Amino acid sequence: MILISNLLLSIAQVLHFLIYTVVLTLVLSSVLPWLNLPSASAFSHVCNRMVEPLLAPIRRWIRPISGFDFSYLVLLLILVFIDQLVVGSLMDYARLLK
Repeated sequence: MILISNLLLSIAQVLHFLIYTVVLTLVLSSVLPWLNLPSASAFSHVCNRMVEPLLAPIRRWIRPISGFDFSYLVLLLILVFIDQLVVGSLMDYARLLK
């Protein structure tokens, strides 16, 4: 049981890291265009290419309202919800098995 518990805990930690890497990329891709730094444009382009496939389905359902794109906020809330629900439950279950 300890092996399964450690495996589940490791999977949960990797998922947690991946989710918060996407959250950081999402925040950077929304903030970097406001800075107008020429050196940040290439990095901003890479961030946008990583986040855009996740934002596109949300943008189909939520259109910009008065020029504000709320898809970033919706994606952020979805990612935090997944982290809390799925990853948190997986970590709790792994600790329960020990």
